[in-house]
Amino acid sequence: SWGLEHRLASIRVITPPISKPGATRFEVRVPGADSNPYLVLATIISLGLRGIERKLEISHPPLAKGNKAAIDSHKLVRLA
Repeated sequence: SWGLEHRLASIRVITPPISKPGATRFEVRVPGADSNPYLVLATIISLGLRGIERKLEISHPPLAKGNKAAIDSHKLVRLA
């Protein structure tokens, strides 16, 4: 999943006004601390290029914009 300025998304896109126009970026939040950062970056770049070559359109962000969780408290289920 991905989202605009959404802290719970797997891929977080940060754009103005949260950041400066020159500081627009994305964060990939899935890889663990034990993963090889070079392989992770190579995978991200290769998949991005694959999408460009195939002219795939990016979907609308499935997660709501903002820093709050997109889960309502009444929808939570008690496990214990």
